[in-house]
Amino acid sequence: AVATRLPLRLARDGGWRDTFLSLRRHNVTDLFTGRVYSGSELLLQDLLSTYPVALLAPVDLVEAAA
Repeated sequence: AVATRLPLRLARDGGWRDTFLSLRRHNVTDLFTGRVYSGSELLLQDLLSTYPVALLAPVDLVEAAA
């Protein structure tokens, strides 16, 4: 799970800029938006552009549950 802490201060200071999240799995799905991300690094401004939180799960587990 990824959550924005102190969003007003973050916005005042310019947002996430180039902050990234390192991923152990290279293909994950955000369970809130359904968006799939690939790669070993994920920009937080991309991940949190829709909601201030994200719940990431490996793509293979999401597909198996469907």
